[in-house]
Amino acid sequence: MLQSDFSFDSWPVKFAVLGILLFLRFGFFKWRPRRERWAAFALSGREFLNSAIVTLAVVFLALQPFIAQAYFIPTGSMENTLPPHDRILVSKWVYRVGDPKFRDVVVFEAPDAALLSSGSPRGTVFVKRCIGVPGDVVEIRNRALFRNGVKVAEPYTRWTDGNEARVGRFSYDLKIVGGAVYSRRYDGSGNPQEWTKNGIVVAQADQNRISSAPPAKVPAGMFLMLGDHRNASNDGHIWGFVPRQNVVGKAFSVFWPPRHWGVVDVKSRP
Repeated sequence: MLQSDFSFDSWPVKFAVLGILLFLRFGFFKWRPRRERWAAFALSGREFLNSAIVTLAVVFLALQPFIAQAYFIPTGSMENTLPPHDRILVSKWVYRVGDPKFRDVVVFEAPDAALLSSGSPRGTVFVKRCIGVPGDVVEIRNRALFRNGVKVAEPYTRWTDGNEARVGRFSYDLKIVGGAVYSRRYDGSGNPQEWTKNGIVVAQADQNRISSAPPAKVPAGMFLMLGDHRNASNDGHIWGFVPRQNVVGKAFSVFWPPRHWGVVDVKSRP
């Protein structure tokens, strides 16, 4: 789950701010006093307001809706790539001219199943890594990712919260069968549990069918998104695919705190 890192994130507030600045510029600072000291003050005020109005108009009406937006990371679902409290810049333009690619860190509006799973309101946005694009055959077997039949190294993943000695080795399997995502966890002894879909255990009669079925492709127009902190992420292994129309943008840079400055892809890819 993400929070917008821009204080003026609703259109009424944006227009109110611009309205106040316009009133000050063409109302209060319209006056031209005769005294030199006050005339300089008024001139400086007009110049400052002119710059502020133009800058905020560009940010409100162009940059934020269409080009880029800042977000705040409130949870650890993308550790260690994006630790909690990092602030990132997200390009909204890049996916207007192309689609998410394998391993992109993507911001998207949570699909209905994700909202139901998390209890979040409509319009909530998540940030996850794209693990499967349309046509990819994706499978996870006990912490190992297989993409189109090839095992893929994932140095950016984290599968523990530091308590493995107490809770056992956490892992899960993931498989696409019949256009749906199924997953099953392993217990502390390393035994696989039952397959689930949307967080609900599937019928017993289907357990063997899912286990024996070959992994299928990510459907057209859909993407599979997983958090880098695999055992602490409400993501596609629980609630399935993200439709293309839900994609907001690509996380491309961490700008705060300074010690985390960097390009997201460079930081997170092998």
